Amino acid sequence: MTKDGRGRLFVRTLSPKEVEEIFDVRYALEGMAASVICARPDLDQALKAIHSALDNFFEFENAPIAEQVATDLAFHETICRESGNQTLLHSWQRVSGLSRAVITAAGAEIALENMSAERHRPIVEAIASGDAERARAAIWEHTHSAKLVIVERMRAQLD
Repeated sequence: MTKDGRGRLFVRTLSPKEVEEIFDVRYALEGMAASVICARPDLDQALKAIHSALDNFFEFENAPIAEQVATDLAFHETICRESGNQTLLHSWQRVSGLSRAVITAAGAEIALENMSAERHRPIVEAIASGDAERARAAIWEHTHSAKLVIVERMRAQLD
C-alpha cells in the first residue's frame, strides 16, 4: 500500500516494465553479493547462514503463502547480508518491498513455483563452489526465469 498526495492509502500496481526493472536490480545486487561471498576467506561461515535460510523452505513449505514469501525473501536477503556490504544490503531491502508486491501480484500458483527449496539449491551450490561467475550465473537464471514467467502473466492479463 502507498499513500497518495492527500494521505489516503491505495494499492500500487506495477507495470511489466517496472517488474523487469525490479528483477534486474535484484540480480545486480544479489549477483554482486554472491561474488563477494565467493571471495570470502571464511566462505564456509557464510554458507552456514545460507544453508540455514535454504532449510527454512522445508519448514514453511505448507505454510500460508505470506510466510512462504517471507521465507523466499529472507533467503535472498541472507545472501546480501553475508556479503558484508551494508550499502548493498540496504539497497536490497529497499527493493524487497516491491519484490513482495510483485510476488503477491503474480498469484499463488506462480509464486509457489518460484519459492521451492529445489529452485534455490543451485544458487547455494554455485556459491559453495567459490566460483563467482558460476554463482552470478545461478542467480541470473533464478531471477531471469522468475521475471519472464511473471511478466508474461502480467502481459496476458493486460490483453
